Amino acid sequence: MTAMDKLPEQEVPGEQKATGWESLENYDDFTHHSPLEKVPAVDGNDLLGNRVFFRDAIVLTQNAIPTSPETPEENQALLDFGGVYVLVDKDSDSDPKKREAAWARAMRGHYNQEITVTDNIIGGVIGSYPLVTDTLDNIPKEILEAEAAEDKAKRLAGNEKIQEADAIINSEETYRRLKDEVWDVELTFKGNKTYTDNVYGDKQNQPEEDPFDSASEAKFLMQTCYAVLWAKLMQARLNENKNVAIADVAEESLNQMDVTLYEDEEFVKNICNRLGRYNWEHCAELNDWYNKRIRELSNIEPLSKEAR
Repeated sequence: MTAMDKLPEQEVPGEQKATGWESLENYDDFTHHSPLEKVPAVDGNDLLGNRVFFRDAIVLTQNAIPTSPETPEENQALLDFGGVYVLVDKDSDSDPKKREAAWARAMRGHYNQEITVTDNIIGGVIGSYPLVTDTLDNIPKEILEAEAAEDKAKRLAGNEKIQEADAIINSEETYRRLKDEVWDVELTFKGNKTYTDNVYGDKQNQPEEDPFDSASEAKFLMQTCYAVLWAKLMQARLNENKNVAIADVAEESLNQMDVTLYEDEEFVKNICNRLGRYNWEHCAELNDWYNKRIRELSNIEPLSKEAR
């Protein structure tokens, strides 16, 4: 996970308490999947939508699996992350980078197995999805090189699917690169006490990153991390040019994080609200920009003064 100094009121609010996702003991199987029928599947796409990184999602899944020495298959779970199902073992993760590479390959459309998911209630097939049960160690080098060349050609051709996959796969790398670039940018927060701080702390003495305790905590804290990063990217632009306003830099700064208002509206709403909760000095301007852009995207005319 990411690490940074705490902001005011930075705790998981009561309304975001852990749900059944946190444990598979009460797993309610509304769907059936084949193969690996006895292995429960969890939907990690809410984590993904809140920018929780792949390796953190794996650890959260492992923590949710109850230990059952009598039935080893119950020490596993399937994690749906980005439309790719990944087989997760309770205790085994000797090389998380290899597991992530296999997931990334499937995200880009290269995979050897599929899992078919059907609805138990209506009996219809929901769909077939890539299934990852192993690393890339047993895949010939020539095949991986050919796939990489194919991916490169798609990028050069401006293929949207490969671009979307790359953005998801590279999200942690992008986040950490941007965080490093704006580390020293200071933000001012107002309220009972006004203070200015870089939030991240001492770059030369960075705090150790602790694992998330729950999916709820992961989503809440990643929203906070991205809210702070967004504010710093905007503040950096404001510091460079005193003639620009929040409305001039908000969307471009958002896109730097591979976040778009059109596709990630709920996430943008949450991180915008987070900056308002922390009383960032530009939060009112940011809120005005957000409401205006949402109206534009929805083709909604603003209310007249008389109607307000």
